[in-house]
Amino acid sequence: MRELVATAHPGDRLPSERDLSRRWRAARMTVRSATDALVAEGLVVRRHGSGTFVATPPVIRFLGLTSFTQDMRDRGLELHILSGDRDAAVRPIAEALGIAQWRGGLKPADKIAFIEELKSQGRRVLMVGDGLNDAPALAAAHASLSPATAADISQRAAEETLKEAERITRKGITINTFMLDDSPVLRGFVDDLTRINKGRAFYSRPDRLGEYMLVDYLTHQRKKV
Repeated sequence: MRELVATAHPGDRLPSERDLSRRWRAARMTVRSATDALVAEGLVVRRHGSGTFVATPPVIRFLGLTSFTQDMRDRGLELHILSGDRDAAVRPIAEALGIAQWRGGLKPADKIAFIEELKSQGRRVLMVGDGLNDAPALAAAHASLSPATAADISQRAAEETLKEAERITRKGITINTFMLDDSPVLRGFVDDLTRINKGRAFYSRPDRLGEYMLVDYLTHQRKKV
């Protein structure tokens, strides 16, 4: 049946079930079942009192899809990337997204200052952030969006990591952590990890390399080194 339909033209009438049954020496119920399957697939159509015809293929139109970046531009909106990551990490992402205006190495206060500058120009600002360490900037914008899944996944990852810390602590393994960041959220996480493990953590910032804060739960001390 499929070969018959494939060689026919849209709108062509197929032979009757009786004729096909005689041609292929098959039971009419077998021919009917094969026809039912082709009807279900949209390859043929039955017309009451007229017969079965080869269906006309649907017209497929490809819509002109655009990227999110282009869609926002078409709406007259301006896009910026404000990131606390290094320029080397931000640049390729900005280029891949087609966003020419980006800044890396920003602190939370820098993001707020940038948003306030836009607001002073009469702009209406929508801030999109992960909700973890962008809370001040999200609050400074006219409107903000923080995908809940991002925070949920990060929270779940943190919880599972702390459980793993508990497990290896019971095995007598000590964790020594070096943190090069000033994020309050990350610092709080490392504090929890170090406290659970009764280990050591060294804290510093990229602009203060050589100065460290040592939190030592082995000797129960906290000091600058």
